[in-house]
Amino acid sequence: MAPSCFLPGQKMQMHKVSAEFAALLRRLQVTERAGGPIETYTIAIMVLVQNKRPLPLGIQASVASVEQLENGTWEAALLAKRIIRFIGAVDDTDYERGDRAAQQGSEQDRNQQAQGWLIARVTPVDVKALDEQELVLNGDTSRVLEFLSRELDPLVECWLDLVRTSDVVRLAKSGDELEALLEELGSLPGVHDYSARALWVGRLLNPGPMRVAHEMRSQLLQADSALERLYIARGALVDSVQRLKASEEHGTPLFVD
Repeated sequence: MAPSCFLPGQKMQMHKVSAEFAALLRRLQVTERAGGPIETYTIAIMVLVQNKRPLPLGIQASVASVEQLENGTWEAALLAKRIIRFIGAVDDTDYERGDRAAQQGSEQDRNQQAQGWLIARVTPVDVKALDEQELVLNGDTSRVLEFLSRELDPLVECWLDLVRTSDVVRLAKSGDELEALLEELGSLPGVHDYSARALWVGRLLNPGPMRVAHEMRSQLLQADSALERLYIARGALVDSVQRLKASEEHGTPLFVD
């Protein structure tokens, strides 16, 4: 479970993980490298919101790295891959009941590795297919979607210029933080990849030390349509640009942490 939301393409750094957790991640890493489908054992990140209520949608993650440090502690990184929907009850259970198909290692190892894990059934969510279905069901939406999607380009450029040139924005780590983030994000998806563009904006504004907008990733994850995602992304960009301009105008430092 995660106290804040992650979107596809973002990385979750995990420090001082247990040896049992590290062992499970390394096994999953082997499965992923062998091309195991989502129907096999996988990592599902469940996002908690107010009152620790989990969202019905979450994120499937792959194991980016598992490493034991010189002092003996373990660190790991998970890479958010795609949106998933929880379709089965989530049970606080052991490995034996949660995944009878994975018969590797000893009984003792399996139970140790699953200690405290939540087991659930999930299915992938294809946002591109949902975008296309939305257009089929309501063709009049297409013009609004394209209009909102094209509006993101100048807003993103304005936001980037403000962050790059501002004298009052203080990046948490270094002045190269933004450029490193942009390199990791890649280019803004095409105009007609509506949900992908909205999710890209969510990764731009909210990850790690670049939080210069209100939290909107969970809203993007819960959105029922591409139209709603684009409204959320556009609103977050407008809000962030306004706050950046206000900080610049009044000379009030805006700490990005």
